[in-house]
Amino acid sequence: MIRAYAALLLMVLMNTLGQILVKKGAVQLDLHLGWKKFLKSLYTPYLIGGVLAVVLGPLLYMYALTEVELNVAYSFSGLTYLSVVISGHLLLHERITYYHIAGSLAILAGLTVWNIA
Repeated sequence: MIRAYAALLLMVLMNTLGQILVKKGAVQLDLHLGWKKFLKSLYTPYLIGGVLAVVLGPLLYMYALTEVELNVAYSFSGLTYLSVVISGHLLLHERITYYHIAGSLAILAGLTVWNIA
């Protein structure tokens, strides 16, 4: 059971890492180069790493589902919102507003209530 929860936390980490890497890769894309150069520019370490991380997330989720109820496992997806907001701020220097903080607290409260039973 502990492995399943570890897989869920790793899923959150992989989904967050994927979002950060895809963002870093996307800002480097030049959409004005034409289709051939645009498609070639998709093969950057950031985008490839981001896609791999995003693909690994569901695999970890499926593993966790073998031992954890769906409603518990799915609730962990909400943690991705929090980790993306925090990671975006720390790594990409994106701003966090009061709305982000309020939403994050609401998500944490919801996850806590959801998983008490």
